Amino acid sequence: MLKLINQASTIINTAGTAILGIAGAGMDLGYKGGELSAIPLPNIAYTAPGT
Repeated sequence: MLKLINQASTIINTAGTAILGIAGAGMDLGYKGGELSAIPLPNIAYTAPGT
């Protein structure tokens, strides 16, 4: 019984790793590898609330 649970856990962990790896690669490609130019910044300076 313990061997079966261990095998199921291994399969679940492997599938989770693959899914997260594919999702991460998709995010890297979709967001241009994390380049800041991919996200436009506002033209005004930030001021803290209440100042």
